[in-house]
Amino acid sequence: MKHFEYEAIARCKPQHVWQVFSDMDRWSEWNPVVGKSHWLTGAPWKPGSTFFMEILQPKKIIFRPMIQEILIPIRVSWTGKAPGFAGTHGHEFILMPDGTTRVRTWEDVSGFLTLFIGKRMHRQMMDMYAAWINALCREGEKLAAAQLAKASQLP
Repeated sequence: MKHFEYEAIARCKPQHVWQVFSDMDRWSEWNPVVGKSHWLTGAPWKPGSTFFMEILQPKKIIFRPMIQEILIPIRVSWTGKAPGFAGTHGHEFILMPDGTTRVRTWEDVSGFLTLFIGKRMHRQMMDMYAAWINALCREGEKLAAAQLAKASQLP
């Protein structure tokens, strides 16, 4: 089994990050890692529901993960499989004392293909997580700024 983990800080509340993250149909608009994504079965963001996700990097792979755990807007995890590969992936959005949000992703992967995860592939995987999480942080910050601007224009 291999473990990957990446985190960044978003200058907004967890609700802003969750609002961006939870709109799966729009992931490809801001997320350079995901091509297509949409719900397949069940109600969105409920345990047991499945979705389609096309990962573009480091290599194009199709997943149909199942939601395992969810605590809105704090945590979600899912499991998915591809030929020679199985993984449990999680995201956490933790409010920090200074009002920012720690955005963390982690993944535990197993299967035959993990035997080929050397230093180069590990770096590619970490780059993928960084691209996803950093983009999510930026989008959450944009949303928070837009909501603040709109609220300040109210009479």
